[in-house]
Amino acid sequence: MSSDWLKTKRTAVRLIIFAAPVAYAFLLIWYFGNYKQTPDLQSKIYEAFFQMRTALLPVSAGLLAGFMGVQEEHAGNFNGILGQTVPRAQVYISKLLMLILMTTADMFISTFILLVGMEYVLHISMIQVGLFVEGMLLAVTGSLFLYTFHLFLGFAYGLGASIAAGGAGFLIAAIIGTTTVGDRIWQFVPWAWSVRLSQLPEVFMPGLQLPDSIIASDYFTQLAVKGLVPAIATFILVTVCGTIWFFRWEGRKAYE
Repeated sequence: MSSDWLKTKRTAVRLIIFAAPVAYAFLLIWYFGNYKQTPDLQSKIYEAFFQMRTALLPVSAGLLAGFMGVQEEHAGNFNGILGQTVPRAQVYISKLLMLILMTTADMFISTFILLVGMEYVLHISMIQVGLFVEGMLLAVTGSLFLYTFHLFLGFAYGLGASIAAGGAGFLIAAIIGTTTVGDRIWQFVPWAWSVRLSQLPEVFMPGLQLPDSIIASDYFTQLAVKGLVPAIATFILVTVCGTIWFFRWEGRKAYE
């Protein structure tokens, strides 16, 4: 993993990880700076922050995994990793863990800056830090499938295929994850898991009015189980399949 991180030096990968979340958090702080202080303002910020951020995760997954594949392709057409004495499974898992850690760092930086801005710029009282952190962790868990899927695409088919799949995933996440269209099917759509799961802690936000028929704790538990079970199970299955595939893979054909 240390070696994989060094390979990102002077590449667009570090810009995606560090610059993009900072810019996104500042943009939201600036936008909500024009809002009046209301009891439900914190809930509105939470919803806006996680909806767009998680809908964009397929795009970031496509870019990061695609760039990782391109780096290895340029290193002697994958000979750098295929010729190592390190077990293939270890190489594949280390790259997958690097993608997950980069995503977690990206989300943490963005969430941290947003919370600081809410405290010192927007002057919101009683900030629900725990709910924001919980939403961040649910977002990362829901996106695990995306990274093992795009890592396979990045190696097997290249940067173009990974980015194209990320763009399509963004549209699916935006439609199924953020609109009523996906209310009955989102648990069957991997690209919507991160969006829907990250929204669940919002039911505990102060100022949010829920229908009388909905009990916040029961609602949270039911939907969390409905999303987390397929997200984790699918991640394990696809990771095992990807590791087996990588163990037998001999690189892409080069056409000169």
